[in-house]
Amino acid sequence: MAVNELETEVRDSQSYVDAKAREHAFIEWLKGYLDTIALIAGLGSSITFSIIVQDIVDPDSLGKVEGSRKPGGVFDLDQVRLIISLGWCVFTVAVGIAIFAKILFIDPVAQRNLEKNMKSSLFQYQLGAVLFLLNMMPTVAFLLISLAVTAYVPVVGWIATGFSGIAAVLALVMSVGIVDIGPSIPRLLRDLQAN
Repeated sequence: MAVNELETEVRDSQSYVDAKAREHAFIEWLKGYLDTIALIAGLGSSITFSIIVQDIVDPDSLGKVEGSRKPGGVFDLDQVRLIISLGWCVFTVAVGIAIFAKILFIDPVAQRNLEKNMKSSLFQYQLGAVLFLLNMMPTVAFLLISLAVTAYVPVVGWIATGFSGIAAVLALVMSVGIVDIGPSIPRLLRDLQAN
């Protein structure tokens, strides 16, 4: 009887150690992920802001054919400024969310309570929503900036828009776990909860 109790105790302690190792790995991944998103979005935000406040060249004045808009150009100057401003807004919100999430989720008290929190459906929902937003926002911002480029160099802009759209679809697929590839949010939560 004592051998079975000892085996059960060893199994339980090994399970506890494995759970703590998964928690530590998740926290390290989350730190790196939030830093990366904050860096990308911060850089995008500063670049797009500097474009917004500068005098932007009217796309209709470049390569204009007499009496008509250049082929492939679909946006005028005001629309380009609006699109770039929307891109700046998305980048800025992404920076704010990434920094706020880092403060919230990486707090030492939150780290100590992560095991308990991960069992809470409210915490899982909050974490999933934050990760979903952080997956989608930079790709949406790049999509907007690519659309703005179409006003100046239509071929390059549409190619970049296509690739940004594909990246947005992949981010969506990976975020919600439609296809079980990469670090999807459901997989991260499932792996963290596994005993």
